[in-house]
Amino acid sequence: MGDFLDEFQVNTMCEIFFTAIHKSDKRKEVNEKYAEENENEDDDVDNQNREFMEEENEMEDDLQLAISEAFGTLFKTHKLHCSKLLESLFESLLPEYLDDNAPFVKQKFALYIVVDLIEHLGVEYLQERFGD
Repeated sequence: MGDFLDEFQVNTMCEIFFTAIHKSDKRKEVNEKYAEENENEDDDVDNQNREFMEEENEMEDDLQLAISEAFGTLFKTHKLHCSKLLESLFESLLPEYLDDNAPFVKQKFALYIVVDLIEHLGVEYLQERFGD
């Protein structure tokens, strides 16, 4: 069975995913900033807004985890077309997300990716990339 997507389509999809992650992070930053600026407010409207923004941030986290699953599916189904995705992951996203100071949800995202890398591309790929 041939690939469903060609390399150009895989790369385009990955660009869309990375843009979605970036925009999601920006939305979370806005929500967190609002919550910080209004944390001492006690009126019902501000409390409701903070609760709403917390729920929004949880949905953003779910979106990002779904994107990590999509990356895993690409590793599984289109491994020969994932070189640009892997380059982007290893050069920017994974080092940032696996940093000790990164939020837990970002570390979780990165670990999902690493597990999928190992499962679908093999430990050999990681060994080639990073040595021992």
